[in-house]
Amino acid sequence: MEILALIVGAVLGVLNFWTLKRFIFGGKAKWVHWVILPASFGLILAAGLLLPAAILIRLAIGMVAGLIVMSIAAVIQLKRKEGGS
Repeated sequence: MEILALIVGAVLGVLNFWTLKRFIFGGKAKWVHWVILPASFGLILAAGLLLPAAILIRLAIGMVAGLIVMSIAAVIQLKRKEGGS
């Protein structure tokens, strides 16, 4: 269950980064972007009411890990764009 929480958290972190990147750096926001953020925070809120703290901590760790990995990937992508131009 704890490994599943890490995986779900990482997926939510990646999806949140993808959505925030779309909002911050422009581009057309599609319906899925308006669903991902509220749904992921709603899931965390519901999990907070239903799950033990140990699983919630792993869910949060997974989210942070997903956000960090996507941030690193975005920086690498920007560096490649700057170097290629």
